[in-house]
Amino acid sequence: MALALNPLHADGWFAAGYAALKLGDDDSAATAFTRAAVEEPDNPDAWNNLAAVHLRAGRPRPAFSALSQAVRLHRDGWQTWSNYASAALASGAPLAAAHGAGKVIALTRGERREVDVLSRVVAEVKKALGREMEGGAVGAAVLAPTPFSSSDLVDPGGLEEDENDVADPGAPAFLPDAQPTAAALAAAAGAALRAAAASPVGAADPAVWCALGDLNALTGHVVAAREARLKAVRCLAGTDWREGGRPFVLYARAAAALALAEVGAVPTAAADPGAGGTPRDLASARLLLRGVLAAGAKLAEEGGGAGEGVEEAVSEATNAMENVVGVM
Repeated sequence: MALALNPLHADGWFAAGYAALKLGDDDSAATAFTRAAVEEPDNPDAWNNLAAVHLRAGRPRPAFSALSQAVRLHRDGWQTWSNYASAALASGAPLAAAHGAGKVIALTRGERREVDVLSRVVAEVKKALGREMEGGAVGAAVLAPTPFSSSDLVDPGGLEEDENDVADPGAPAFLPDAQPTAAALAAAAGAALRAAAASPVGAADPAVWCALGDLNALTGHVVAAREARLKAVRCLAGTDWREGGRPFVLYARAAAALALAEVGAVPTAAADPGAGGTPRDLASARLLLRGVLAAGAKLAEEGGGAGEGVEEAVSEATNAMENVVGVM
């Protein structure tokens, strides 16, 4: 009735969009939420639900555009920031993705860490490094972030209005990164990961330490990278990694990365033994890898080594063992 009497009734369009979405009519839902957002541009829920429709339809760029409006209006909603980070990454905006992930970590005090997003941002750091090295733009100190040591739908019944914070519906919300520098990406990802690792829950999350280890290795912080690898292995040691599956893959890869970090520290071990790479460190790495390879062989014999990534993880551990043995 509201739509029939007043075609500009934003609440009516919002309710219609929500109903269409529940019925699986994405096109009608997108149309309705778009009308709701245009008629009431200060309603973050309309922008958020519009984004949800686009994400479900595999359209990350318009989803990112809508979410850019949503987070501008509702800066304290971690769910919206999480959606923003994912949509940004899928839209080719890794710097915005890292910022969004950092907001989620801050708002949830590390309860949610967005490691999947941040790990992919770290991968973008590597790509940016490659581009800059090809162009001769990478200097010795270009990559220096401070190392670290030691559902989405809103029910129409929950609408809230904010008369003092109105978004401009005509403003372009989608601002994709134009190939951000490796330094900018590393700084953003590093800040978010350090915040995650500083939280009680994050400190026990091996995925956080794995990502930090990768980032610190890329940015030349060898000691911090080794420390992060060691923390990851320690976090995973208490899991059921010997049973195979993803726990085995994570543990094997963390052990291989730690072993390679020890190998990389060998040239400076005499001058700075605390940074790793000493004969004792190498012996510990070899013992660690022996355990991984023994468990991998047992899993293969018992038919439990067919999990996704298990063979690749065993291969990484084997390669790391060869490198360790080669410098002992």
